[in-house]
Amino acid sequence: MEDHPERSSRGYVSWSEALVTVSENPNTRGPISQYRIVELCDAHGVLGGRILAGLGAEVIKVEPPADGSIRPEIFSDEGLMDRNVASRRYQMDAGKKSVCLDLTESRDLDRFVSLLESSDVLLESAQKSYIDSLGFTWPEIHEKFPNLIYTTISPFGRTGPKSSWLGEDLVTMAAGGLMYLCGDPDRAPLRVSVPQASAQASVQAVVGTLIALRARKNGAPSQHVDVSMQEAIVNTLGNSQATYAMTGAVSKRSGGGRASGEGGMRLVWPCKDGYVAFSRSQRSLPLIETWMKEAGFAADLSVSSNGQEVTGILNMPDISSPAASPEAIALIDEQIEEFFSNFNKMELYEEGQRRGTMMCPVSDVSNLFENAQLQQRQFFIEIYHEELGKTLTYPGPPFKMSRSAWRSEPVAPKVGEHTEEIFSSDRPIRKPDLPTVARDKFSSRDILKGLKVVDFSWVGVGPMAAQTLAFFGAEVIRVESAQRPETFRMAGPLAEGKGPNRSGYWANLNRDKLAITLDLRAEGAGRVVERLIQRADIATESFRPGVMASLGFDYESLRQINSELVMISMSMEGQGGPHAGFKGFGLTLQATAGITGLTGWPDRPPVGTGVAYTDWFATHLAVTSLLTALEEREDSGEGQYIDLSQLESMIWGLDDAIVRYSSTGELLSPQGNRHQYAAPHGVYECIGEDRWCAISIMNDDQWESFLNLDVCPSWVTRLEFATASSRKSHEDELDQLLNEWTRQFDAEVLTQKLQDVGIPAHYVADAQDVFNDSQLTAREHFWSTRHKVIGEMLWDSPAFKLSETPAYPDAPAPLQGEHNEYVYKEILGFTDEEFIDLIVTGVVN
Repeated sequence: MEDHPERSSRGYVSWSEALVTVSENPNTRGPISQYRIVELCDAHGVLGGRILAGLGAEVIKVEPPADGSIRPEIFSDEGLMDRNVASRRYQMDAGKKSVCLDLTESRDLDRFVSLLESSDVLLESAQKSYIDSLGFTWPEIHEKFPNLIYTTISPFGRTGPKSSWLGEDLVTMAAGGLMYLCGDPDRAPLRVSVPQASAQASVQAVVGTLIALRARKNGAPSQHVDVSMQEAIVNTLGNSQATYAMTGAVSKRSGGGRASGEGGMRLVWPCKDGYVAFSRSQRSLPLIETWMKEAGFAADLSVSSNGQEVTGILNMPDISSPAASPEAIALIDEQIEEFFSNFNKMELYEEGQRRGTMMCPVSDVSNLFENAQLQQRQFFIEIYHEELGKTLTYPGPPFKMSRSAWRSEPVAPKVGEHTEEIFSSDRPIRKPDLPTVARDKFSSRDILKGLKVVDFSWVGVGPMAAQTLAFFGAEVIRVESAQRPETFRMAGPLAEGKGPNRSGYWANLNRDKLAITLDLRAEGAGRVVERLIQRADIATESFRPGVMASLGFDYESLRQINSELVMISMSMEGQGGPHAGFKGFGLTLQATAGITGLTGWPDRPPVGTGVAYTDWFATHLAVTSLLTALEEREDSGEGQYIDLSQLESMIWGLDDAIVRYSSTGELLSPQGNRHQYAAPHGVYECIGEDRWCAISIMNDDQWESFLNLDVCPSWVTRLEFATASSRKSHEDELDQLLNEWTRQFDAEVLTQKLQDVGIPAHYVADAQDVFNDSQLTAREHFWSTRHKVIGEMLWDSPAFKLSETPAYPDAPAPLQGEHNEYVYKEILGFTDEEFIDLIVTGVVN
């Protein structure tokens, strides 16, 4: 299914032509304008509030005075400058209101209480010790505000043995296992140079909050949505954890790719003006070889140095297959590098994609502004700032909704700008809109019970989004073709035997679904699709743009069957534009989105994350768009179409890089594990092979905590290390001393010692560590189900925990076509004779 979309005389259709508008009166207020959110967040949670504000919620940001108890520096990584003009504030606080309260003062605390009484959600990511001191633990909040959803984002979650541990982005990246997969094998593991643990946690917090609101609407009690940054990162590990669970092999970093056993892959390649991401595989090498020969280069990428076929260079390393010899790989790489050195990255991107390869540029932020796809889709939004006297550029909607507007304005408020307005005695008293009847018994599977989803999607983002809905009770029918099996059905790790039901990767993304086979190209498939859509609330698809239209199943056609249908398309770069038909997957698309270019050492090429990183960010935004579209449908009675570009969604994970560049011209670059202001901030060697400890000292108080260690090094008291600015000036020497000191410790022992005295730290976890982690075990992160082919396995669960309706595992991923007879006959109503005819004619294949 790799058809191109219909071409006009100008080339690919524009996004506005591809995006069907189903109403002349779209909801300009946003789909969740009925909700009020109180945000009490440091840097960990502000993205969640920004997304909710963009979708129309009234988000009221509670901020302390400059000397308030919530440290002012955590509102901005730009130091103790004026908070009103910080680029992160412009990016993350647009569309919000601001009230200034000192919650240690009784009058302001009373105001805060009155605000919560009139609100639907408290979104909070402040330090646990601070919240506890105010008396805002979940039991106390639930008693005082029985209708309030309380969403918390914290490093390790609010329950479990590590719930009081400190952790910034570096530490939780290490604890979640992603860092172990990032970087070069001969150096320390890496983080992305813009915060990702908080970004991943924020998008999961939005999903958890919307699910809790829907549960409340359906009669469930209000609840605590407890989001763990560590668990959010664990959920990005892709097939590396399934590989360990099924084979015992620990995946390792491989300079931009990922290695299992001796096998590995390379993704980043130098070119004339930078780098490109290219997955060298058995399929892509012949395409590159043909290109090289047509360009006049002598090339032989088909055989190894000893004449044997190269069969071990795979997209996803499989330890059951021997890798090509290092000599063969080196010979191939040398030829590719020489060829690529003659082209700019955009030339390689355009021509490589035209030839069918998954070639992507390693973008910096300036390249995103120049990207033809983003330009034609009008992704970036320019807003004039009167107080600055200039226009700043912002990311546009993370997804485009045909009925529901995304709110990019108003601009970020000044600190306390709305204090008097919000607390005015003349302001009408607001009460949350609650159901009239509460239900005594309510489980997580009741939240979306009755919701019907037809899942046409494949590979990563689409199946995971539909699976999330299934976790909370939606009926999800997974539609597959047996003639062309889903790509991930044969992606490693694979159980022994033959057939399409052995993939641990596929099974981790498709639990709790009903599975049918259906050849969408067969004559007669339309009558099956018609019955599926007639009863559906949601249809999901993630094929290349134009495929569904070529089959007659685009949104315009399907809404003629069901006007209330919500349909989402989740392609690489969106439904229209010059790159709409371009190929990719998360390992390469992260390069176009800017993640790869921000992951690396200053003296080496960038490497990226080593996982299909864009998949998880886009997944949670896809679920967000679907849940909010359902909210809007309840008011209007109409469905709508959602165009989610995985590229555009991922740009929202770049923190304030876009606004910073447009306001100051500063172009962020990879900084290894270092932080712009904090020191020490890095990953340090410990006893054992490839064992490390991540340590992030964010302020002088934490540095002074070193003095409380029973093994305190003498150099801690040196004058040049006394302040953050001085430590930053002497960072090279400090890192060397710290690395020499950490080498004498076991990584887990050192972690405990540092956390005991209040220093953020965590050993860099590999897959085995993740499965044995005491915190993840206590929070029951991994769910156990028995797959009919793979057997008993531990699988991912959401990074958010619901206090009153906790999610739980139910059914394993289905076998291919497992529910054909049940779905076709019992659900869709085909007779025995009709069902047999569908099989005989090849419709059910």
